Amino acid sequence: MRFCPASLPLVKSPAAWSDAAAIDPCGPATMTTTDFAPDDPPAAPLAPPLEPPADDTPGVPPVDAIAQLARLSGCSADRIGGYVALGLLDGGDLRLADTTAIRLIDSLESAGLPAAVLAEAVRTGVLSFRFARTMVAQPTAMAGRTYRQVLAELEMDEGVASAVFGAAGLPFLDLDRQARADDLAFLSIVSRAAASGIRPAALVRAARVFGHALRRMAEAQRDLFRAEVEEPLIAGGMPIGAMLDETSHLRPALQSLGFDAAQVLLHRILEDLVFENIAVRLHATLASLGLMAPNGERLGVVGFADMSGFTQFVAAAGDLQGADMAARLEEVVAGTLDRSAGRIIKAMGDGLLIHFPRAEAAVPAAVAIVDAARAAGLLPVHVGLAAGTVLFRDGDIFGATVNRAARLAGQANPGCVLVDEAVRGLSGGSGGQWETVHLGPLKGLAEIPAFRWMPYES
Repeated sequence: MRFCPASLPLVKSPAAWSDAAAIDPCGPATMTTTDFAPDDPPAAPLAPPLEPPADDTPGVPPVDAIAQLARLSGCSADRIGGYVALGLLDGGDLRLADTTAIRLIDSLESAGLPAAVLAEAVRTGVLSFRFARTMVAQPTAMAGRTYRQVLAELEMDEGVASAVFGAAGLPFLDLDRQARADDLAFLSIVSRAAASGIRPAALVRAARVFGHALRRMAEAQRDLFRAEVEEPLIAGGMPIGAMLDETSHLRPALQSLGFDAAQVLLHRILEDLVFENIAVRLHATLASLGLMAPNGERLGVVGFADMSGFTQFVAAAGDLQGADMAARLEEVVAGTLDRSAGRIIKAMGDGLLIHFPRAEAAVPAAVAIVDAARAAGLLPVHVGLAAGTVLFRDGDIFGATVNRAARLAGQANPGCVLVDEAVRGLSGGSGGQWETVHLGPLKGLAEIPAFRWMPYES
């Protein structure tokens, strides 16, 4: 069954009662103001359309407004009425965009900030929740159905849906709660992927990768806003309430830029990977037909670059300085790898997992990383390198080669590049010499020969 929930009512702007923002998972995955031509009627909405006040004035009858906000936010009318009574919401100026404010207040209560305390802050002028009307670029609403009803319409197994939700990092899927419109859109996409033949286990694995990557992107957007917008204003003496009001127009604008950048980069990166995959497949096929020489097995190199003394540094300087040091290392390594065809696979605290498709580039790049970190004033960096085959899956790499590189990095001294015998055999010999290092059996591995790269003195 192909379920296409078009025309989901969403809040578009603080005063635009008549705007109907919609997300169509069967089309572009963005929320946009949608006008339907008379000869192109929309699919039936999953929530009843909202009626604007007759005179289109900001103030609306509180009972009608609260009922509409309850339907949109998933918060009970009694609870919203309580927020109005406490002065957290302006009962004479309730708007559809207060849906986001209601969810924010509910979230703050869940985080341990009682509504009564928030109300006192509003009463004394410390803050107002008007800023919340425009705090997100693409606000969503409730879908007008429970999750159980949505899954029945999608003909989706409840266990699979719960597993996908958990893998993506979304809250526990309570089947009898009202479904969010964006969750419905996500489940519809998963349903369409399953209908195309993707196995449930693969869907769960993909959801986990997407969830991890997108959470990191969202956290980067949040941290950028905090560091570049909020903190300078607070450091300049602006009160928290004034800061929230002052920056309310910037939040959705910068969020939209982030959404656009993510979409552009995803298309750009995915195209490269699709082309690369097709090239590998065609090369193997053409070689099997005798039309070209086999590619042969090309051994890549896995590297771990870690900072020496990082734990002691954090204990002395604090977590913030430690996070800054780790971020600077990633910048230094990324800049170095730009010139060596290597790639950072992932960051792990004070260390980085790196892959080099061309073995001959690994040692010069590792030496350059050590030197660049020293020049940048970072803690001493040491690198472990191992050559061999690896398994690429879900943006990560696995296998014995990865384990060997990690163990070598753990044995390397500050400023040292320590490699296995395979790297030594595949690397060029100019510019330095190898020194044999005698290591005992490494954790989980048999004893392996190791070699330290010693550059010639200039």
